[in-house]
Amino acid sequence: MKELLTDAQLHSRDGDLATGGLGETSILHRFDIPNIARNGCAFSLDRSLDLGVGGDGVIGRRVSFVHEQTVLGEGILGWN
Repeated sequence: MKELLTDAQLHSRDGDLATGGLGETSILHRFDIPNIARNGCAFSLDRSLDLGVGGDGVIGRRVSFVHEQTVLGEGILGWN
């Protein structure tokens, strides 16, 4: 079975889902999603992400899940 290589892209501009696309200039963070995550297993990133709003913070940012330049899904990171 071929491995599914997927990555998550956190966009820097805003959390507007209407502005979709894979523009390289809008990427704040990008990381690979390991195969183990497909089974619902937790995994660690190689760096910490700022859980703040604005600046380098990820809350309120658009996140895209991408496989071979195809967006599989998008959403907004939130905190409850």
